[in-house]
Amino acid sequence: MAAAALATALLVAPATATAAVAQPVTPSGPASVSEIDVRMSPPMPDVGVPPAAARPTALADPGYTLNLGPDGVPIRWNPCRTNHYRVNAANGGPGALADVTSALAQLTAVSGLQFVDDGPPTEISQSGYGRTQTPDSAPPLLIAWAAASWRGADGVGRALQIVSGVVVLKQAANLAPGFGPANGATRGRVLLHELGHVAGLNHTGDANQVMYSVVDGRAGTCAAGDQAGLARVGA
Repeated sequence: MAAAALATALLVAPATATAAVAQPVTPSGPASVSEIDVRMSPPMPDVGVPPAAARPTALADPGYTLNLGPDGVPIRWNPCRTNHYRVNAANGGPGALADVTSALAQLTAVSGLQFVDDGPPTEISQSGYGRTQTPDSAPPLLIAWAAASWRGADGVGRALQIVSGVVVLKQAANLAPGFGPANGATRGRVLLHELGHVAGLNHTGDANQVMYSVVDGRAGTCAAGDQAGLARVGA
């Protein structure tokens, strides 16, 4: 099976006069990206997707969407093992590391997935990150802030299991620290959104969820659909 990476780019709603931003907004452009490294790995428990003659590439339920492998099973981390991550917060601004820690704590509490901090790296993911690694020695999930020189991540691997990934936020996005609610998108809500992708969630059409394709100034807390999706990939 050919190596593949799944990537997303997040649109951030521009700041408004108030923190109440329930109305549709015009995105200002991508402020962050995430990729997951998916590879052929030993069997793990599936989440009960029934076989089908013609399998879709995504599974949608109210409030969340999952990516599916060619066998019709959601692509996700192995919930039976401890996963690893590293954070390069050098360009993230005051409180960036605390926001990452809080976002991961919320994700793990809802999904049950376990992530251990391997300490600060010096790199920001560039093309080829993890390319020489095998599934058993995949690099940790990398979370970082990039300046203008960032060239983009190039995850490698094969479906069906997530073994690594990257989350990169643009330094120039000037996201408000914390989790809001706030006048415009917050760093915490953007981190939680991208970590949702890393966990195996796709965008949803429900604007009330963190995994909606446009992030605004609402509080960075997983809504019911987000929680249902995370529980499914972490079961």
